[in-house]
Amino acid sequence: MNKRALKTIAATAVVAGCTGPGAPSPADTFTYTLPSPPNAVYEIADTMVLGVNSPIGALEIVSGATVTMGLAFATDPGGVRVTGTVESLEATMDNPIGPAETADLDDVSGTLDVLLSRYGVVEVASFPEVSDALAPTSSFPVLAYLLFPRLAQGVLDPGATWTDSATVSFEGEVGLTSTMASTYTFVGDTMVDGLSLLHIAVASEVTIELEAEQQGTSLNQTFAGSANGLVLWDPARRLVAYGRFERDLEGDMTMPGIPSIPVGATGPTVFRLGG
Repeated sequence: MNKRALKTIAATAVVAGCTGPGAPSPADTFTYTLPSPPNAVYEIADTMVLGVNSPIGALEIVSGATVTMGLAFATDPGGVRVTGTVESLEATMDNPIGPAETADLDDVSGTLDVLLSRYGVVEVASFPEVSDALAPTSSFPVLAYLLFPRLAQGVLDPGATWTDSATVSFEGEVGLTSTMASTYTFVGDTMVDGLSLLHIAVASEVTIELEAEQQGTSLNQTFAGSANGLVLWDPARRLVAYGRFERDLEGDMTMPGIPSIPVGATGPTVFRLGG
């Protein structure tokens, strides 16, 4: 991953958010259409720190993943169909009371299958899954809503807001239900490495429910909190050029026969459109 490019875009986004409003958004380029060329590659970095106030003391479980996701776009009667394939994955999870867990491309199954309208996600038919212990830390279930945020119709003046909500659920080795209610605010235009981009601030309220079986024991986790950040929209590519979301969640873990255990989750998800 080009960390220098990520830092450059992030720093420019922060400056753009502090220098005042830019021009109104061009309505004809603030929609999803078939990009040219009809493919793209995203580099994604995800870090999560899980804090657990266990009976034996406070613990931190740190997980991290870097992903390269290739996307192919095609026309569809409902809009634009997006098919995403994981091209590379390196993931780790460090647990102070157990061995470190790792995952790579061999541990990924399935593809991302998303239907887009002109203004956002219509359907997520499938998404990649990571096997075993690292499944609960994967951002794949909500990735479509991060890469393809809801867009507003018409010409937007700086300060304009709009909302969206989405629920994702699946059953597998780990059962998950995740709900995001997001408010988007158009900040204005900004320049990054000679590109004219549109800066959109995002504030999301998140709830997550996890269910798993570990060594014959059922384990349930619930979280609620925020995932706030920004996206930079590229009106030429009709895609998000950069995004960053910082999670800040609190909840509890329950297992049969013991009191509930307070838990918290923090850490960023960052993604960048390649080439």
